[in-house]
Amino acid sequence: MSTTGTNSADQGLRSDVDNLRQDLSALKDDLRVMMSDVASAGSNSAKAAKGRLSDVAHAVTDKSHAAYDAARDKAKAAAEQAEQKIADHPFASVAVAFGVGILLGAIISRR
Repeated sequence: MSTTGTNSADQGLRSDVDNLRQDLSALKDDLRVMMSDVASAGSNSAKAAKGRLSDVAHAVTDKSHAAYDAARDKAKAAAEQAEQKIADHPFASVAVAFGVGILLGAIISRR
């Protein structure tokens, strides 16, 4: 009876070891799938972040171009207005330019 009991215990132990191997194999497969899911989730998050940064960069670029265009238009308008004033009052413009030249000359000569 001890031989039969030992064989039965050996078979039970082998069965438990086989079940444990199967469970470990299933656990390895599950971990592999989870790692893949985590990697793809991280990749998707990185892609989303890159997309958001790209959108922000484009928005900043567009705003800077708009600000540049507005400043250029204001400068052109001011230059045109100055040209018109000079054309309307040429003698006064020459007198002002002469006065500014005298003033700058005096400031520079004092140094």
